[in-house]
Amino acid sequence: MKNSTIHPLFWAGIILISAMLQIAVPITGDEAYFIAWGKSFQWGYYDHPPVPGWISYTLWQVDDLIGLPRHGALHRLFSGLMGLASVYLILSRLRLHGLVMRPVFVAGVFVAVPGVLILFNLYLNDSVLAFFSLLFVLAVDTAFRARRNVLLALILAALAFDLVLLTKYNGALVYLGMLAGFLSWPAGRRFLFGRFVVISLLALPVFLAHLWWNADHCSVNLAFNFGFRSIHATGFGPVWVVLTLAIMAGPLAFGLLARIAFGNAHKVGFFARTFLGTVAVMLVISVLRGEFGVNWGAPLAALTVLAMVEVAPAQAPVWSRRIGLAASLALLLPLSAVLLGLKYELLPATALTDAKRAADFNQHLDLADGQLIRQIAPLNAGRVTVAMEYGIVAVLDNARIGPTTVFTRSIFGRNQDLQTDFSEMNGRDMVVLLNGAGSDTDEITRLFDSANVVTLTTSRQTYLVVLGQGFQYATYRAEWILPTISELYDKSPFPYLQCGMDKYRLDK
Repeated sequence: MKNSTIHPLFWAGIILISAMLQIAVPITGDEAYFIAWGKSFQWGYYDHPPVPGWISYTLWQVDDLIGLPRHGALHRLFSGLMGLASVYLILSRLRLHGLVMRPVFVAGVFVAVPGVLILFNLYLNDSVLAFFSLLFVLAVDTAFRARRNVLLALILAALAFDLVLLTKYNGALVYLGMLAGFLSWPAGRRFLFGRFVVISLLALPVFLAHLWWNADHCSVNLAFNFGFRSIHATGFGPVWVVLTLAIMAGPLAFGLLARIAFGNAHKVGFFARTFLGTVAVMLVISVLRGEFGVNWGAPLAALTVLAMVEVAPAQAPVWSRRIGLAASLALLLPLSAVLLGLKYELLPATALTDAKRAADFNQHLDLADGQLIRQIAPLNAGRVTVAMEYGIVAVLDNARIGPTTVFTRSIFGRNQDLQTDFSEMNGRDMVVLLNGAGSDTDEITRLFDSANVVTLTTSRQTYLVVLGQGFQYATYRAEWILPTISELYDKSPFPYLQCGMDKYRLDK
């Protein structure tokens, strides 16, 4: 391979993977959930901080303006644009630092990372986090080097940090990585105890406003992320960090670590030290927790590429592009092929998992391809449509089925706790879509004055649907809401001023 270009087959591989992901991966589950946040503008949502929802709300308005029948396509396009913007920002900053390596090589290294191809082909809060984390790193680099307009640089860095924290709390890993990196050399320590403190203080009011919203809403973000979810420690936390590096930063991360470790680095400056500090923080957390989520490494790819050019500015990382693309092809093409087989019913879900999980997976596919949506829509007239999990109702919302809500005792996706008052639904007629191929309907039918069960049939399977007349709020409160309050909200370790769930404590 010549150093003047990249072989067209490389870009063909990148395009092939992206196309396969777009076609094969249905908009369902968590992706559908974050898209569905755009249904209404809220200052906060149940699971995570609100910025992905604010972006989604804006995209919903554009969807409505141009008349798209379903929400999601523009969200994926937006993610792709964030990926392209990331490439542009990385190259622009490296030119500012005196880039010697050809930009096309740097771009190739970044886009070949498996995690990059996943994040910027789907709309997830981790996709948004990866982009805003890059903005934060570049803004702090600007503040670090600024000789003029210093205050403006500090304010922009603080705003970028707010965007990170208001997207996902684990974005603080990069902040802690910077802190560790700055401690490791004199110029960094001067910045750390000077301008970096100012950046932190400037960012604080916005984050305090977010915490104030939480204080008025059961501290739901804090409680969900640090209280409600139990951690199933594997005891192999550092192994998960290695896997995180492989998926979210690619083979270049290991080459970068080796180059620095063996003293073969041209320069170990801001980017490299932030990369090393972030990896160190990840390792410490993985040891303390006994596990580490691969998606927590979403910001790593951009940081690794910036550090790579700082450490080896003249070396074209041909091996990294090739191995990165090979890893992406080996990981994502078989996965996409399986999903395509399931999507087009060439492969039964029962060939991959047990009957119950297969039925649940088929339901997501039937909703995503519209078979089930087309049968649910007529039943929705004059009724509230209910699903049994947040991912299902999110697909219904994105398909413009409404009004909707969720019957669930799960800790996940409980936006209805913030946005719904079930007492106001007393007496309403509902259509309840059971999970998978259905189950015992008694628990659902007794929530209504009367109910009948109908079946809906797609090319994959048959579903049970409860048509309920006269929703009995008192029964639902006693059997579903109060136990959830007892199991979740009453056990939250975080104090709060108000909680909307308190309205259910007194019988109405």
